[in-house]
Amino acid sequence: MTVDCNLSCNGSHEYLLFSCRNKRKIMRIFTLPRAVASSAEPSFYDSLQKVRLRQQLEMYSLSRKYDQQQQQSDSVQLSME
Repeated sequence: MTVDCNLSCNGSHEYLLFSCRNKRKIMRIFTLPRAVASSAEPSFYDSLQKVRLRQQLEMYSLSRKYDQQQQQSDSVQLSME
């Protein structure tokens, strides 16, 4: 009975040491490659990023229009004086 306990303790200790030394190799086995991980449908996070980017572009275009209007009104005021 003590032989079984010693074998299991030594075996688990050796496995722990092996897993610590080869952590990257073991993780590579269980992780999916990038090509397989990306599916045909976009993820929720990607769609949120696209929505946020669209909002930023809209705000940028609105601010550009506002700046152009301000410059035009400033130039009109200068020409009136």
